[in-house]
Amino acid sequence: MALSQADRNEIKDLLLSCVSGTHARTEAKFEIIDTKLDTINAHLTKMNGKVSRHEDQINEALTERAQNREHQKNFEKEMTSIPNRLEHIETRLDHMEDTILENKVTKKFVLKALSVSGIIISAIVGVVKVVEFFLTN
Repeated sequence: MALSQADRNEIKDLLLSCVSGTHARTEAKFEIIDTKLDTINAHLTKMNGKVSRHEDQINEALTERAQNREHQKNFEKEMTSIPNRLEHIETRLDHMEDTILENKVTKKFVLKALSVSGIIISAIVGVVKVVEFFLTN
């Protein structure tokens, strides 16, 4: 069974139409896949941008947290030194109170001494005047 040239051409055309149809469908599917991949790539880029911003925010929060912890350590050191400073302040206050009390006592003593001295001098002057009065009369 030999095929005629017309049969061969017909089979050839039939095979070409099948292959070209299959090739066209394959190309169309690849175009759809490429479009979907482009959409996925755009979405992935958008998500990576959000993830990057979130990582920056997390790093900023971690840095702030570390600074806060360092501040708390320093604050604790400051708080532990307060009793020592309070004792020092109490000592200074006691000394100041003693000094003020001494100053008040000294002022009172001086005022009393001057008052008593004034009274004694006045009494002596008075006695001298009385004695003079009696001696001259």
